[in-house]
Formats: sequence, C-alpha cells, structure tokens
Amino acid sequence: MTKCIISVTGHRFWKNPVEERIGLAHGIATFVNLLRWTFDKETEPVLIHGCATGVDLWFGEIAMEMGLPLELYLPFPRVTQIVKGKMSPRQADSLNQQIEYADKTVIVNQTFHYHGYEKRNWALVNRCDVLGCYYKRARSGSGNAIRYAEKKGKPVVDLRRIVEINHLPKSIHHINLLEGGNL
Repeated sequence: MTKCIISVTGHRFWKNPVEERIGLAHGIATFVNLLRWTFDKETEPVLIHGCATGVDLWFGEIAMEMGLPLELYLPFPRVTQIVKGKMSPRQADSLNQQIEYADKTVIVNQTFHYHGYEKRNWALVNRCDVLGCYYKRARSGSGNAIRYAEKKGKPVVDLRRIVEINHLPKSIHHINLLEGGNL
C-alpha cells in the first residue's frame, strides 16, 4: 500500500471555531478522496501535525474520526506543550487522546524555547509529502511553514479552498491553490 504523509499548518484562533472545524473536516475528507482518486484507491493517507491548539488539534480529532493513521510532532514534552500552549482542559484532553491513538509521537525539543515551534514546523514539512494549510494570513508561523514547504518543493494545498474545486487534477503535484493557480 502506498502511503501519502499529509501535514497541516494553520491558525489557532478563529472567530467561529465550530464552523471552521466543520470546514476543515470537509476539506480533509475532500483532499483524502482526491488523493485516492489521483493515485489509486490503495493510497493510505497518514495525517501528521504539530500539536498546537486550533487547526492542529482539529486535524488530529478528524484523523481519529476518519480512522486514519496519525503521527504527532510535539514541539516540547507533553506537559510543557500544554502549559506553554495555554491549552484549555478540553484541548489538553484532546491532545492526550491523540497521543494514545497516534502510531508515532516525536518530541522535537526537550526544553522550551520559542525557536522550538519553528523547528517543529520544519520537522513536519521535512516528513510530509504534501502540506495542507488552513490559515488566514501569510505573516505567521503557518506562513513561514508554507514558504519553507514551497522552498523544499513540497505541494501545498489550501484546505479552505479545496472544497471549491469543481474538477480533479491530473496529478497532486499540480495543486498550488495558495498562489491562485489553476488545477
């Protein structure tokens, strides 16, 4: 079975988080089906994320709901991530459930430092075959991760816009919706 490693980057704070999570779930389901159609029905998507609040945790919850393999890349040990990430009790529970569910958990840095977040993002981009994004502005950690992925030649898919696709591409490598490119 062919594996396709899909990472995600996105913002933590949303005006309407319930609606945004539904949009992300729809974008992921559409993208997973697109991958299977593009390559073959045997392509197994593996979802990976960096354990931040918002999009990352939603991505993991959706992976569990869909029964997909999950890998986690914590920027710091679990307790440090919960405290420094200012996670609510619900978010901390979600992270703990995902750690139990995940096929693989990597702790990128053993001690806290702000550069650790970027180092985590680089590890995610280096591991993935394609980077899904769900974000609002380019001047951010998510924007930096997207630019790094593009520099590394990784396809970047805007999961907020993928649901607008009215036809399927010939190859996943032709997708670059962030730049407004055509499929």
